[in-house]
Amino acid sequence: MTRHLITALAAAALLAAPTAAKRPAWMPRDGAIAKRLAQVGSWEFSATQNGPDGNPECYETWIFKADGTGTIISGEQRVTTTWKVETVEGMGEMLLISNRATSGSPDCMGNDINPDTYPRDSGPAQLLFYGDGEGALVCHEASYTRYADGSDRQFLSPYDCWGRITPLKKG
Repeated sequence: MTRHLITALAAAALLAAPTAAKRPAWMPRDGAIAKRLAQVGSWEFSATQNGPDGNPECYETWIFKADGTGTIISGEQRVTTTWKVETVEGMGEMLLISNRATSGSPDCMGNDINPDTYPRDSGPAQLLFYGDGEGALVCHEASYTRYADGSDRQFLSPYDCWGRITPLKKG
């Protein structure tokens, strides 16, 4: 009887235990994010904020070249960029984009862009890749919260992520 009870309890524990999380084939490690961006090259950016039609309010094309140069195509606007992924203490790897010049045409939101305001740097962004690296959420750096033990810990809220990138479909 005791042997059957132990066997039944062990089986129940195995069934109730969560399945071990499968590690994706592509997992960001130091230097991997920059390599992935350049490897894919052209990415479709979509805003997480939806417009009145229920679709993302903005779509852009982000192009990352291996030499650290790139282009952002937003509406009729074309922005020449430089980019790098850099480890920022306490935040991890962050995407840093420097917007060097613009065509001055309206962006994806229809805003007129003044070329005299360039060059300018964008704020750092965290790219939270999912799956096998097929896409990433684009987020501001994480917020911090202080716990009762005096430690500070990072956390991302849904409001910290303002877009997503996925490889641009060719064709």
